[in-house]
Amino acid sequence: KVNNSVYVQIEQQGTGKQADSGQLVGVKYNGYSFEGKYFDSNIDTAKQFSPHGLDTFFFVAKQEGAIQGMLEGITVFKKGGKGKLIIPSGMAYGPRAIGDKIPANSVLIFDVELLNILDK
Repeated sequence: KVNNSVYVQIEQQGTGKQADSGQLVGVKYNGYSFEGKYFDSNIDTAKQFSPHGLDTFFFVAKQEGAIQGMLEGITVFKKGGKGKLIIPSGMAYGPRAIGDKIPANSVLIFDVELLNILDK
């Protein structure tokens, strides 16, 4: 399934409501390169580029708080859903490198689980 240039693979269909633009969504994720190198996670500290807590990651669907591909791609999921977002570089960081973990023009992959959907 493609959502605004983001390829979405649903591995487990959620049973709750579907995420929509303007709603606050809470996500668990592992982020890695197309080559399989992890750069971030709020599930496993061993997969983090910079150490941080394992709190649920909240952002506003289609609006703010995450890279464009995550903002768009999450709206395909229902609460409780799990899957992959394959995000082209133009919907991620584009020509900008992020440290030494994300080279410029990288395709990014996120394993995601949509835990919460809240009205703002």
